[in-house]
Amino acid sequence: MNRKSTTTRLSSVDILRGLAVLFMVEAHIAIIIPFFSDLAVTFAAPAFLLVAGLSFQLFLRNRESRGSSTRDIFREVFWRAMTLFFLTSLITWTANLVGWGGSVFSNIFFIISTGFLVGFLLRRSFRGQILAVILILVLDLVIRAYQVQALAFLAGDVQGLQVSILPYLCFFFFGQIASKAYKQDNFNRYDNQVLLFYGLLFFMLNLAVYLAFPYPLVGELRGYTPLLLMVASLLLLLALVLVRVVELDGGLRRWLRPLENLGRISFTSYYLTYISFLVLGSFQFSSAVAVNLLLFMGTSLGLVVLERLWRPYYRYGLEWAYRKISATALAYTRNRWP
Repeated sequence: MNRKSTTTRLSSVDILRGLAVLFMVEAHIAIIIPFFSDLAVTFAAPAFLLVAGLSFQLFLRNRESRGSSTRDIFREVFWRAMTLFFLTSLITWTANLVGWGGSVFSNIFFIISTGFLVGFLLRRSFRGQILAVILILVLDLVIRAYQVQALAFLAGDVQGLQVSILPYLCFFFFGQIASKAYKQDNFNRYDNQVLLFYGLLFFMLNLAVYLAFPYPLVGELRGYTPLLLMVASLLLLLALVLVRVVELDGGLRRWLRPLENLGRISFTSYYLTYISFLVLGSFQFSSAVAVNLLLFMGTSLGLVVLERLWRPYYRYGLEWAYRKISATALAYTRNRWP
């Protein structure tokens, strides 16, 4: 049974993106619930990065199917990366003006913009994407093991840098690898079963390695190889399952519609929630568990309602600004670049 996607957006990708938003909501709540909060912090950034790599590979495939030249595709990729970096820098520097701190280089959207440029070079090489993951992990291990100070920022071993650049790029490449589940936008049940089998096998192997060399489920350690591979393999498996239950079977699509819609405004949701929780962080609360759950459920529901009300006005969100600025820059330079 084959079913060709007839929409410009894939429901399973938006659902995975919406799930990343929920992880992000809990990860940014300053009031901690043991394990629950640690789980969210561990999976939030990797989920965003993996779905970004997946979406990016599908975007490249779409442009190639339209007959766009390599030069035209690179121009669009370049301006998308620069626009994302510009918006991230603008928001971060604005936050610094009011004393909220943070570095643009410790933001996952900086990693995503970097992934756009590097991922473009590996867009047609499945083996190259796998090799890139292996080389990055080896380089990261060398930097950590031999304490190479000049390159410590790549491994996140610098005070004030909250992300591990090299390991986080791996999650982006894992997303590009996951795009194999969307081969030519045709969803084939047999191919999905084969991919599910290998995805489950990959997860079980990485889970065994993680159990043999366990690391606590905390955000600071999500860049270490055993935990990184376990998290990445679980997210890959989840992406394959969503292809099955959403794109092929379709039975759960109606129930997952709120997550799908939330995934459409993930960029806006990220910063809206982040800034809101920075403001709330100045208040003192008595019951940690109750307040955490209340903030999580209230914020998640609020974002779903916001998406519903905001749907006719998407052009005022960060997603619209991202597309508009990059498209304008692309149009301006189209006849000016060699």
